[in-house]
This record gives sequence, C-alpha cells and structure tokens, in this order.
Amino acid sequence: MRKNLGIAEEFFSSHERMLLTLCQEDGISIRELIARSKISSSAYRSPLDFLIKIGLVKIEKAGERKMTVKLTNNGREVCRKLQELYEILRSLKPAV
Repeated sequence: MRKNLGIAEEFFSSHERMLLTLCQEDGISIRELIARSKISSSAYRSPLDFLIKIGLVKIEKAGERKMTVKLTNNGREVCRKLQELYEILRSLKPAV
C-alpha cells in the first residue's frame, strides 16, 4: 500500500491514513508514522490524540527515549475494514 498511498491521501483523512499505515507495520515510531502517513509534522498531534482517545491506538515506551504507536484490538478490527475499503477504491478505474 505504501507505493499507492496517493489514493489514501486524496480520499482518507489523516486519522484513517495513520491507521492504514499501522495496519502495514504496527509498532512504529511517531516520526515514522508521520512520514509514512504523509501527514505534516505540525498536524499529526490532533488525529493521533483522537485515535488514542477512542481506543484504536496506544503509545508505548520502546526504550529510554523512544515511543512507538501500536494498534489496539479495536484498532486492528477497524484496520481490516479500512483495508477492504482501500482495496475497493484502488481497484476502481477513473471515469474518462
């Protein structure tokens, strides 16, 4: 999906792009999540806080100074649904 994130950038919100990114690789750093989700470093905090608040992701310590973002069980379920939608959108041919 990383190569085709363009579809996600146009259709999905930053919340959903974060989840799609974590579906591919769970337990990545916040910096990596921002880069892979194609979200500006100044705009990531609100969507990430929201995903934490509704219980789809959590932040865990991964060493003295490193924090990772991980999906919760509910987050994994939402991920499966988002991936299905993403695949449907990706398969659509644009109208000419």
